[in-house]
Amino acid sequence: MYYRDLDHWDAIPVATAVPLLAVGWLRAGAPMPCGPINPAVVDRIAELLATEEGLLTSLSVDSCPFCAMPIAPISYKGMRISMNNGRLVIPDATCCYVAPAMIMHLIVDHNYLPPARFCEAVLRCPPRRSTEYRQAIEQHWQQPINW
Repeated sequence: MYYRDLDHWDAIPVATAVPLLAVGWLRAGAPMPCGPINPAVVDRIAELLATEEGLLTSLSVDSCPFCAMPIAPISYKGMRISMNNGRLVIPDATCCYVAPAMIMHLIVDHNYLPPARFCEAVLRCPPRRSTEYRQAIEQHWQQPINW
């Protein structure tokens, strides 16, 4: 599934009070922003993906669109990072960003540079197992969330 960065993400029908914006839904042959990324953003994404709790799961991604890497956990600074079919949801004041769990691989191995506003939201994002994270997500959702 392909979305340009910051397009409306509608892969799972869910009623929300704010838009869901796509980040990292890339495909071979489409433009991909590349460049250096703040290491703190990469570390934070790794921390957020290090547990599968809180990942929306529904659609399947079989492999990386650029190198055909199969979905498999990776190790990053001693953390086990899930590369399953989950979707990382990053809450922000006016939207929620939705990225595939594969985003870590895209950043580390393909030099993908997510949008600056997504990176800023990642740095502000509370830990996924925290009450603050759950409350930040649930205030934007208009229906129960299946965690």
